[in-house]
Amino acid sequence: MMKTAAIVIAFAFGMSSLPATAAYLDIYPGMVALEGDQLVMTRCDLAATRYVLVDGEGNTDSLIKQLPAEIKDRNYHVIVNVVAEYREQDGKHYLYVDSLPDIKVGKESCLLIDLIDK
Repeated sequence: MMKTAAIVIAFAFGMSSLPATAAYLDIYPGMVALEGDQLVMTRCDLAATRYVLVDGEGNTDSLIKQLPAEIKDRNYHVIVNVVAEYREQDGKHYLYVDSLPDIKVGKESCLLIDLIDK
């Protein structure tokens, strides 16, 4: 019994050092485009959910600098894998980006609806 109590107490003290709100990161594949001053990603799935991409401070400039120049050319698709934390704000979907580990430029869409239409 004493051993179990010691483990529970040690676990409780260890948990108290964790932050109250830990970020939950996931991978989101999609196509990104500039829409006004926002960087918007359309997820590569049948629902084609749209997300506003921002960095940890809520800005887009640092993310845009990581993307190729074709982001400004509508003749190309910029396809990315985004590692981010999802948040909903004011009815919009936001991804707070941790990293952009995979960026590809091409003429083909990754959206399932575009593949079905062909």
